[in-house]
Amino acid sequence: MNHNSIFYRLPLQSKSISITDGHSQVHRNYLFDPSGLWVHNRPRNEPAINQKEHQMRFALTAMFLIFFSTTALAAQYNFMSREDLKQRLSANEDLLIVDIQVEDEFNQHHIPGSIATYAYPVKKVEDRARLEPVVSLQQEELKHLVIVCPRGAGGAKRTFDYLVAQGVPENRLWILEKGMSGWHYDELTAVTE
Repeated sequence: MNHNSIFYRLPLQSKSISITDGHSQVHRNYLFDPSGLWVHNRPRNEPAINQKEHQMRFALTAMFLIFFSTTALAAQYNFMSREDLKQRLSANEDLLIVDIQVEDEFNQHHIPGSIATYAYPVKKVEDRARLEPVVSLQQEELKHLVIVCPRGAGGAKRTFDYLVAQGVPENRLWILEKGMSGWHYDELTAVTE
C-alpha cells in the first residue's frame, strides 16, 4: 500500500491521469468518490484495493470523524484567573467555591471557605454523587460557583459538565485556571490539620 494514501469513501471510481512537469511525464491512477473529490492515488502497477479493505477504511474514517466532531462540539468552559478570584474574595463577593481535590490534597492546601467534595477525578458515579449537595446549594442560593481542582483541567471540566447537566446555568459556573497548582496566595490558602 502506498504510504501517501488517505482514507476514502465508497464507492470509488478509478481514473488515469498523466502529469507533465516539463521534463518527464508521470502516469497515475486516481481513485475518486462520486462527488469527484480526489481521494487516493497509486502507481499504475499497484493493485487496486479490494472491496473489503474499502469498507474497513470507510468504517475507520466514520469512527474518526464521529469522535472528533463530538469533541469539537464539546461545551465551552468559563475560566476564572487566580487574580480575578483573589480580587473577588478580597471584595467579599458571595461565591460558592467548590473544591474537588482528594482529601489529602484538600487538607494540604485549599481556599478558605471552599466546600470540600473530594470528588476528584469525577469519573465514577460515586464521584459525581459527592457533588449532589453542591447542586442543591447552588440552586437554592443562585450564586456564582467556582470549581477548584488540582490543576484546573479534566476533573474541573467533568464537574462543569455534570453541574450543567444537573441544571446549573453555565453563566454561573467558573473553573479556576490551573487549579490549586496555580494558586500562589499564601494569605488566601488554608491548611486542615
